[in-house]
Amino acid sequence: MAFFTDYLNGRCCERERRDRLNLFHNVSMMMFVTHRLSLKSLRWHHACLGLVALLIWLGTNVAGAQPLSDAQADVLRIEPVVVDAQLSMDIDTQLSLNSTMRQALNRGLPLFFSIEVKIKQPRWWWFDKDLVDTRLTRRLSFNNLTQQWHISTGDLSVTFASFDQAQAALRRVRNWPVALSDRFNPDTTYIGQVRIRLDTTQLARPLQLDPANRNDWTLSSPWKAFEFMIRRPTASTP
Repeated sequence: MAFFTDYLNGRCCERERRDRLNLFHNVSMMMFVTHRLSLKSLRWHHACLGLVALLIWLGTNVAGAQPLSDAQADVLRIEPVVVDAQLSMDIDTQLSLNSTMRQALNRGLPLFFSIEVKIKQPRWWWFDKDLVDTRLTRRLSFNNLTQQWHISTGDLSVTFASFDQAQAALRRVRNWPVALSDRFNPDTTYIGQVRIRLDTTQLARPLQLDPANRNDWTLSSPWKAFEFMIRRPTASTP
């Protein structure tokens, strides 16, 4: 038991260690009861021991497969609009960071979040035609000296007094131009999809190479589908 506890202390987090110790205790009790019953059939006894071993294996692998991250992301609203001959996107998302991400930000490590948009034209006689495949990446950072939060998009940076304000701004995208409107035929239905995710390729290199904490940096919304149509301008009446 002491060896098993030492092994878990070196390989597992607190919650996972507690779950596996409870599983080990329960399985040990099952084996004790099986022994006390003094089953007459040796074949049945071996079958019970095999079942116990299977439970240990399943419990260990299921516990290890559970994500440790409680971060969440989702796309709530998508509104394509045409502004100055550009197809632009207004997007609202839900974004919650976990404690590991928050601690990294508080220590000065920036995080990069990407909103990705793909748009296709359906074609019944062939594969759908890809029209748009683009992304908007924004950098969230905290300045310990000024105690201010920053969201940077390219060369543009906006400052916020609190994390809640910065996170609220990170959830919204307004007037993001994704393509020229003349790329789309009027009165034609187009299909698209949007997602938001933490761009782990821009994390500090040691974090990218640490498989033990990979789940702590997992944050990606499902793809959310949408449809839109650009209406043909109506002739004005003289």
